[in-house]
Amino acid sequence: MRRYVLRRVLSLVPLLLAVSIVIFVALAVAPGDPAVLMLGQDATPEGVRELRQILGLDLPLPVQYARFVGGALRGDLGRSFQTRRPVAGELMRTFQVTLALTITALSASCLVGLAVGILSAMRPRSLIDYLVRVVILTSVSMPI
Repeated sequence: MRRYVLRRVLSLVPLLLAVSIVIFVALAVAPGDPAVLMLGQDATPEGVRELRQILGLDLPLPVQYARFVGGALRGDLGRSFQTRRPVAGELMRTFQVTLALTITALSASCLVGLAVGILSAMRPRSLIDYLVRVVILTSVSMPI
């Protein structure tokens, strides 16, 4: 069992690497310049050039990616282009709210699911049972 879990965890490494590369490249080729976003539309070309140099946006993409991965492995995810605050802090701030919402939604869905499942099991092949099946299959089949 331990070998299976270890193998599964180790298989996440190439997957995370591939996903991070795809997202990094997608953000790099997206329209817009982060330096202009940070400085505003009134920014001078010299100011934009200087900020791009400070942020390392003038470096080749592989170098930027290597710097990002190195920082991420140390827990430094950089600074937000919009708020100029550390990204890790922003993620932790929103993670608490996300966790609370997730726990609430999961609890509510479990309670409703159990109640509806018990009701459906108590009256097999009844109108309630068929309605529950249709609603469940429809909701599971719908894309998010």
